[in-house]
Amino acid sequence: MIALAFAARAAYIFEVRDLPFFAVPAVDAATYLAQARAVAHGLWLGEESFWQPPLYPYLLALGIMVFGENHLLLHLLQAMLGAFSCGLVVVLGRRVTRPGPALLAGLAAALYGPLIYFDGEYLSTTLETFLNLLLLLGLIRSAKTRGALIVFGTGAVFGLSAIVRPNILLFLPAAAAWLIYSWRGQMRRGRMARLAAVMIAGAVLPIAPVTMHNYAVSHEFVLISSNGGANFYIGNNRDWQRTTAIRPSFAWADLMAAPRRHGAEKPGQRSAWFMDQAWQDIREQPLSWAGRLAAKAGQFIWGHEYPRNLDLYSYRAHSRILAALMWERGIAFPFGLVAPAAIIAMALSLFRRSRERSLLLLYIIIYAASVILFFIGSRYRLPVIPALLILAAELPFWLREKFRARRYRPAAAAGAGFAVLIALCNHDLSRAPKPPPAEFHLFLANSLSRTGEYGRALDEYKTAVALAPDEPDPYLQLGVLLARMNRPDDAAAMFEKTLEHAPGPESMAAAWAHEDLGRIAEGRGDTEAAIKHYRASLSAFPLQFGARLKLARVLLKTQHPEEARQELETLIAQYPRRPDPYAELAKIAQAAGNIPSAIALYKKASALSPNDSPYLLDLAVLEARAGDKSSAIRHLKTLLRHAPSNPAARSLLQMLEA
Repeated sequence: MIALAFAARAAYIFEVRDLPFFAVPAVDAATYLAQARAVAHGLWLGEESFWQPPLYPYLLALGIMVFGENHLLLHLLQAMLGAFSCGLVVVLGRRVTRPGPALLAGLAAALYGPLIYFDGEYLSTTLETFLNLLLLLGLIRSAKTRGALIVFGTGAVFGLSAIVRPNILLFLPAAAAWLIYSWRGQMRRGRMARLAAVMIAGAVLPIAPVTMHNYAVSHEFVLISSNGGANFYIGNNRDWQRTTAIRPSFAWADLMAAPRRHGAEKPGQRSAWFMDQAWQDIREQPLSWAGRLAAKAGQFIWGHEYPRNLDLYSYRAHSRILAALMWERGIAFPFGLVAPAAIIAMALSLFRRSRERSLLLLYIIIYAASVILFFIGSRYRLPVIPALLILAAELPFWLREKFRARRYRPAAAAGAGFAVLIALCNHDLSRAPKPPPAEFHLFLANSLSRTGEYGRALDEYKTAVALAPDEPDPYLQLGVLLARMNRPDDAAAMFEKTLEHAPGPESMAAAWAHEDLGRIAEGRGDTEAAIKHYRASLSAFPLQFGARLKLARVLLKTQHPEEARQELETLIAQYPRRPDPYAELAKIAQAAGNIPSAIALYKKASALSPNDSPYLLDLAVLEARAGDKSSAIRHLKTLLRHAPSNPAARSLLQMLEA
């Protein structure tokens, strides 16, 4: 089964390996890859509390450190992990049901289109699915062996899964209760309580370093990640249909900027602000909230695959494997068949009770509830698919047994229920939500631009502008590309268009457009206009990092060091773990002849930068001038270990060692 699953995934990866998104991903996948690169270059501590749970990008960073940024190999390694999950489906299926349904479930997992798709993306779904299957097997083993070591290990898997996606923590109390119930009559209550505590201690072990990291960088308690409040708000505010439909755009940027505009500076504070807004709506309209939950439950069992990153269905045009294994033609295959079969099997499970089956049902119900409590996305419900496949695979075997026993009435009842659920889970597929037409062209253009294919990127941006002429996003991104192509006048025209279509003078679209217009004015030597645009950007959003940093640099260039210092100190107060403001302050101190202060500031900037940062070279130069040759040599060697082709660093090192 593992070999078949890997073959399908590897074949899919080879089909899509030439697409721009393969090496230059979009949205969340781009965020994960960027974080992994930073960690691989030595930035183990983030700027602030983790926005997303960290285990997946840290493991991806480990892959980059071992194998380099070989995207084909990294994708194949992830595909192998997905293939092992299919093997675990068979193993878990044998614990819950008979060999026949277990093998069928494993085969279905091996050829399940959405699983194959996500196993080929830089997203955490593959790792989460694998860990959750391992967790269920660990719980079953713990119930039988009752050994402290296996119970602790199972708890540790709980913790690891939580730092991939914290939803699983909602399952922890139920799992502990299930274990205690399984142990009843086999040991004393005190030992049962101690073993449950051992499992919880195992879960705490992987989570604790994440919590400590968050406190170290943000000085507040954030258990795992700070995106929980925003995600809860998106799916539970009174305007939830609009917020769940927001795609990566300036509309998303404005939503994420809202708590900071209301004074919520730190990540935990921003999360709490979103949570408070959602609960205010719930308290004011509890019946409407109940309706929202019911609507989301309907979305959960609907066959359509909801995109949160790229649109899954768009990949069908590039992969014959995906085109065959995921489609919507009257039925949303495969989930539109799996969900009805699994629901019927869950109902039949009420008459076929077993300890292992009850655990599987608990997991399905609680994990599904954890998704419904927030909002629905294809990759969010995917970790429950293997458990649903195990139950769904029982249905054809059960029907065969009933027909052989000539028990046609229950078979007919199950068949009728299956037909009703097929209709329910596949209704109105023609009205399934689709991403805006311009979105794919924007994502594609971004990837092409980052790989230097400016001509193709320009065509894609122009297509996006034509498809969304009233949106600010295509104009700004086209302007950025034109500026990169050394066409400042054309770029400025696009930034003006961005302002024209921005939702308001205090929107994030206005903040970015003014910052880019300031950069163009600065490039022309018009420092007065540059300062005006940078201040307009900060008026739109006072926490705009780039605009304030550029403003400080222009003020420094125009001989206003005190004003520049004030802007940089404000920036450090806003973003204490960004290196650039410290480096700019170091330049001011150096110009004033305060070398010790400049060295201290460069050390701070270097500590917050990758090990190949140019700030290490700046620091070494100053240390050499101050007579601290040993520190200068040490910093230069660190730099050259990570950037061996840096000629300035190598030349200075040779001079100091001579």
